[in-house]
Amino acid sequence: MMTPDQLAAELARRLDGPHSDEHTTGTAHLAAEAVRFLNYATGARAPAWLNYPSTVYTVTADLSLAAGRMPQLFRQLTRWLEAELAAGHLGVDDGSDPAEPVREATAGLAEAADLAGQLSRVLAGVQSALGSVHGRPMLEGGAW
Repeated sequence: MMTPDQLAAELARRLDGPHSDEHTTGTAHLAAEAVRFLNYATGARAPAWLNYPSTVYTVTADLSLAAGRMPQLFRQLTRWLEAELAAGHLGVDDGSDPAEPVREATAGLAEAADLAGQLSRVLAGVQSALGSVHGRPMLEGGAW
């Protein structure tokens, strides 16, 4: 079984491809499952699994980086949709003009890009705020 670091390294190794729709959607699914994993790792049993403020610092830093990369992704998805629409390659199940649903989708992607940029900046602020925070050593018997 691959560790999360090994998975990340493998994705980094494949940045230049080969790419396919299957790999693209699979990677988006992996991102969603990574967040799900973090939800479990920081959930009800977090005191057993979260030991250091530096973990929160690192998680917020990495999530800030991830969110900061999303605007580029959303712009690229928008460009693809617009090019495919202009080329006449898109249709709608009911036979109507695909221009309106594509316009709605690209407007949503533009909003998502703005929100992802905001999220990245907020998480960078969280990371900055935690830069000097450290844990106190536990005393004998479990007291702080």
